Amino acid sequence: MAHRRTRPAPHPPRTLCTHDPAEILVHASLLLGEPARDSLLLIGVRPDSSTALSVRADLPEAPGASWDLMIGRVLEPLASSGARRAAGAVILGDGRDHIPAGRVEELGIPSAARVLEIAAGGNGPAVLIGEVWVIAAGRARRVRLRGDGPGDGPAVEVEEPIALAPADATLAAVEAVAAGEMLPRQGPDPVIGALRAGLAAGGIAERRIAMPRPGIESVWRAALEALAVLGDEPSNAPPEALMTACERVRELVGDLASVHRRDELLALVTGRGQGLGRISSERAIDVMTRSARRPHESVIAGGAWYEALRRIEAATRPAPGAEAAAPPARMVSGWASTACLLSLLAWWNHRFATAGTLVGTVLEHRPDHSLARLALVMATHPVRPGWSPGPST
Repeated sequence: MAHRRTRPAPHPPRTLCTHDPAEILVHASLLLGEPARDSLLLIGVRPDSSTALSVRADLPEAPGASWDLMIGRVLEPLASSGARRAAGAVILGDGRDHIPAGRVEELGIPSAARVLEIAAGGNGPAVLIGEVWVIAAGRARRVRLRGDGPGDGPAVEVEEPIALAPADATLAAVEAVAAGEMLPRQGPDPVIGALRAGLAAGGIAERRIAMPRPGIESVWRAALEALAVLGDEPSNAPPEALMTACERVRELVGDLASVHRRDELLALVTGRGQGLGRISSERAIDVMTRSARRPHESVIAGGAWYEALRRIEAATRPAPGAEAAAPPARMVSGWASTACLLSLLAWWNHRFATAGTLVGTVLEHRPDHSLARLALVMATHPVRPGWSPGPST
């Protein structure tokens, strides 16, 4: 049930069985650190059959010009990582849960076909994609291109659906367990649900903040410790653990409404394990964008600090359409800072779609948020971290 991973690189050697969509789904969730939803997944493979890089893009409402541009952006980092071919999958929902009728035919298959057509067009990065699986509701359909299409264009061949094997029966899962990893949780995270409920029950009321405040590192570590006591199953924790965790999260997010304290936490998280001592927020951005330094194992997807920030962001995110119960402005500002920090970490982990989704949500609530605007540029333009995922050398 645990999600944390304590390895220095997010891509250890694994066997990738591209002929089995269940293997691709589990393999991708391990690479990304969480199950993908409504996504295009491409896993790059080098000539020696080692995994080069995994990339994810959010599915559009319908394929079109913007989707074509996104596919090109997804192929570029695969090619630059040394991949010469890629295993592909279009995931609807999380691949196993229920989805609306007709979504496979209306979105899944057209999206998969367009990926194949662009990859085969010869105008973009040279990455061979021979097939794309469309995975939905526990079943998968393989989409291929045939060379005998009308005119100059290839024809799409869609095979009959097959049932997905259980996740724990895949070779990817077996190898993960042997390596000491755990599969990312499927379905809702009970910690996020418990925190949201606890914060709502407490009213998240505006209150005077005692001054002077302790340093942001102390506030952050107090939240980490409280979440650690809460564990992955809040119902099994001591009765007071949830109350303490909610209080610590409320204090941290309230503090992050301050731009100064937000920037201090950015520097603390980015500089962890880098041997740089105490750094400024400007230096933190330079470390992410201009150096080849890898994120510390705690701030890769699945790491303890990354997971804590992910849960805090999700638990304090304003609920859509709930204006009558809108949280105080300070908490919204603090949540926006939390989401921006998480977005920058996701970008640093080469999780560009996740980064873009996070800052897109921030900009819906705070259109003039300066850090969100910066993170959006980083997530949606050809700006890449200075390090490449893969085993350390």
